[in-house]
Amino acid sequence: MKIIVCGLGEVGMHLSDLLVREGHDLTVIEQDPARGAGFEQNIDARVVRGSGTNVATLKNAGADSAEVLLALTSIDEVNLITASLAKALGTKRVIARNHSVLQHEQSLFDFAEHFGIDYFVSPERLAAAALAKEIRSPLAPIIDQFARGTIEVVGVKLEESSKAVGKTLMELKLPSRMRVGILQRGDDISIPRAETELLAGDELLLIGAPDAITPAVLQFQSEAKEKRRRVVLYGAGDVGYGLLDYFSPHEVNLKVIEPDLAQCEELS
Repeated sequence: MKIIVCGLGEVGMHLSDLLVREGHDLTVIEQDPARGAGFEQNIDARVVRGSGTNVATLKNAGADSAEVLLALTSIDEVNLITASLAKALGTKRVIARNHSVLQHEQSLFDFAEHFGIDYFVSPERLAAAALAKEIRSPLAPIIDQFARGTIEVVGVKLEESSKAVGKTLMELKLPSRMRVGILQRGDDISIPRAETELLAGDELLLIGAPDAITPAVLQFQSEAKEKRRRVVLYGAGDVGYGLLDYFSPHEVNLKVIEPDLAQCEELS
């Protein structure tokens, strides 16, 4: 497969190495001459020196016939323009790296449609999702995450003291952005209905958005487990900033410590 990688930072370097090992026809765009030369000496890939925001550079790299372009620089705006230009030149699929601030802004504006980008990827966002999974796991075991952590699958087992025992799903009035996908009762597995009455020992599989699943899990827990967890986050950089999206006031009592005053004001 003919692939172009723009940006030889830590992510771009590692990914380029993997792609070459898998036998892909790789071209790398890198602005730093020393970094590009060092990479070209060690890895069997073509290096084009220049910026991905330059049309001539993209054409030289073969963007008019490439199957995939990955814009992986540390600057969101550069990645947006690079991916958008490559798509317009003829690259079949373009992927752009983004950071937490742009991730938040995507709820206000459809950058993918506007710039013609097929997929956004954020290593920091993935790291935040993994941390959130570990922090939340004592409340209920997270079985898996999908869509970059925006959908979770959680397992819950009802104890005798659970408030949900003896009630139907309809009576619990669960959040709208989640579903009880599977109910296991002994050896029997079924898809529960609104009128299904829950019994002690039932095992439930919940699917939905993290901020919807958390208050739902609390309804299945016993009274003794209702207390919110206390979490202290030191550092609100890209990973820390992204981590904040995975928790709601129902779930944790969160305190953030950040040395940068401007960042503190933005977060608050």
